[in-house]
Amino acid sequence: MEMQMVRVFWKCRTKGCKVRAVTDLPRIGKGTALLIGSEPGQMVDIHYWMFADTPEKAAEARELYASHGALCADHGPMEGQHLNARYRAEKVCDGRCLSAKSAACECSCGGENHGQNFI
Repeated sequence: MEMQMVRVFWKCRTKGCKVRAVTDLPRIGKGTALLIGSEPGQMVDIHYWMFADTPEKAAEARELYASHGALCADHGPMEGQHLNARYRAEKVCDGRCLSAKSAACECSCGGENHGQNFI
């Protein structure tokens, strides 16, 4: 299968926390984006933190998310969503799109510029 890059928008899982991040990550086929680990060939789903059921796995998850800028310093691994873009020629792409921290885009860039200021 072919590997491609996909933009992921991260937000802290704790209600009320405003920590956000944006990263470009690889994805295989139509699957979920992958976090690349320090070990050769180590690739895990962006929802890996949900399966960290031991202290060792939790520590590994924190390190992995931190290496991708997806770790809230106060609350741990953040939740990621893939870019959800829809092309709309009549809606001009502007600074709101470039500075976006959410996954939804509906403008003339079709997602190309969405969140670009945070990459």
